[in-house]
Amino acid sequence: MAPDTGIAGVLNSEVSRAPNAATQVVRLFDEHRPGLFRYLRWRGSSAEEADDAIQETFLRLHTHLRSGRPDANLRAWLYRVAANLVRDDRKSGRRRFSQPLETEAAVTWSDPAAGPEQLLLARESTDRLQGAIERLPSIERECLALRAEGFRYREIGEICGIGTSTVADVLKRAFETLARELS
Repeated sequence: MAPDTGIAGVLNSEVSRAPNAATQVVRLFDEHRPGLFRYLRWRGSSAEEADDAIQETFLRLHTHLRSGRPDANLRAWLYRVAANLVRDDRKSGRRRFSQPLETEAAVTWSDPAAGPEQLLLARESTDRLQGAIERLPSIERECLALRAEGFRYREIGEICGIGTSTVADVLKRAFETLARELS
């Protein structure tokens, strides 16, 4: 049997030293990794950048929990740390932004049995929506991405560093702008 690699392998090796922290991190990793990956991809990260940020986020979570720091609202903590890691990595210049979220998603979401006309209409619709979202201010895009992941307004405010009422206003503006541009 091959040795366990990745975040689970590193953390499982430490279960004997900190059983609660390692077990909790592995459980949270399994639970939140897919949503965190989608969120980072929506923010424009490549798959590689998202994977690296997620791995570093969970390693930091393990350190955070082992040091006895509070574990209230870890979901929001994870998203905030991952977003900050991607932002800091981009600022450092180690990586260059390669491309936005692939447009191949539009093809995979469409009905494979649809005819060329339906495919073209679906593609145009998706392109219009994607273009409208890209034209939104970054705070509106980020709040939309977090809301799409199921975060409550209070949690979005914690992640973005803004108040709950501001989150409501930002989302309202975003929805109004999208409705206006797509009608």
